[in-house]
Amino acid sequence: MAVSFPGESQEYRAARNRLLEQEIELRRATESVATARRRLPPGGVVPQDYGFQGKGADGAIADVRFSELFAPGR
Repeated sequence: MAVSFPGESQEYRAARNRLLEQEIELRRATESVATARRRLPPGGVVPQDYGFQGKGADGAIADVRFSELFAPGR
């Protein structure tokens, strides 16, 4: 489906079509990388339960353990 806009030049349309092809290639490459990432086997065990500080729901600084970041309901 060809799209054109009133008053656009042939030069603009050709450049826009080239850009569209590049965008399609980029989207395909991005999805290919995402698929490869999802297929990775599980990584190693984290050696300790690291602690972080972040803002809680009320805006106060809260300590959070690494294991809590991926707990059910998070």
